[in-house]
Amino acid sequence: MVETIPNIVIIPIIAIILFIIFTLFLVIAIARFADSGNIKDGLNFKLVFSDIVKISWRKYILLLVILFFISLFILFVGFIISIIPFLGMIILFLVILPFMTIFYGRSIGLIYKKSKIRNF
Repeated sequence: MVETIPNIVIIPIIAIILFIIFTLFLVIAIARFADSGNIKDGLNFKLVFSDIVKISWRKYILLLVILFFISLFILFVGFIISIIPFLGMIILFLVILPFMTIFYGRSIGLIYKKSKIRNF
């Protein structure tokens, strides 16, 4: 029992760290795949890493943190609105969540486009 207690603490911490690292690369990998239409470009770790370096790690992480907090705020407002019977759920699923998806995609697209412009 004593041996499993450190594992209960260490494994989730390692999992969270790996999740954050892979999410950083996933966002640009999806943008690369959407831009080229070739899955190999999205899975090419070196190209994804070079795109993030062109953007700058600091700006990129700052963008993702800002997007995270904006998304949390919009979701909070959406869930408050969803308290309204029937109409609230319609507004949430047909207005707020699509807006969030478009906003997130546009933000990532613009930051990826900035890395492509610096490539020339």
